[in-house]
Amino acid sequence: MSATVGKRYDTAILFVHGMGEQQRGDTLTDMGEAVSEWLRRRLVEPSDAPTIRCATLRSDSQSTAAAAEAEITFGASEMPIRWLLKESRWADSFRPASFVETMLWGVSVGPWMMAYQANALRAGGPARRCCAGLRVSAKPCRPTAS
Repeated sequence: MSATVGKRYDTAILFVHGMGEQQRGDTLTDMGEAVSEWLRRRLVEPSDAPTIRCATLRSDSQSTAAAAEAEITFGASEMPIRWLLKESRWADSFRPASFVETMLWGVSVGPWMMAYQANALRAGGPARRCCAGLRVSAKPCRPTAS
């Protein structure tokens, strides 16, 4: 069972890994260090520096449900602020596509993707896209002059 069950936190951040060969805990370690450094640079008092507590990166069991998590506390010691950082992994939830499946997908989708991009380039910007039967313009946002 998770060490964080039943605890209350001021903020919780969920990190979901991207594509690749990440192992359990890799995304939490990389992103958790970035969050910790970001906090360290923004806190006024050095004594308020973030402290990582209750970090669980890898489980001894082979359960895919065991998520990597860490607790960061910072601020005044009498009223610390607690953040929960948690990692979600979905890579093991799907069967990897075979080479043949990947090639069939590329052959069936590739021409449509190239045609879409060619149309966008010819139009001088992002192509209009159809979403649930509604025409939606994909114009970039520009700040208005004040």
